[in-house]
Amino acid sequence: MSTTRPMATANDIPQTHVRALTEPMTINQDDPDAWGDHEVAVYSEDRQYLVNIEIGHCDCPDVQYRRRECKHLARARYSLGEYDLPEWVDDAQLDDQLRQRLEDDS
Repeated sequence: MSTTRPMATANDIPQTHVRALTEPMTINQDDPDAWGDHEVAVYSEDRQYLVNIEIGHCDCPDVQYRRRECKHLARARYSLGEYDLPEWVDDAQLDDQLRQRLEDDS
């Protein structure tokens, strides 16, 4: 089941989601460090972050200290179909890995 965020325009999208859609990241569902069904490893800026999409957790500072959704969690949710892409998003602006994954799913 897909969770759709109501984002009508580019001005409505949080900067966290802009970074989630455009910055290079790799999602690995089969990473040996991911221990649960809803946990994935997100590789960003030469670092690994463990993300649990079911409980909304990531081990990065944004979640740990600022208590807000981070770009890693948002990226995992977009990549795994938990969030739908806003209709106005220009596919050319998406990160190559995310664009390829979305094309493979269609």
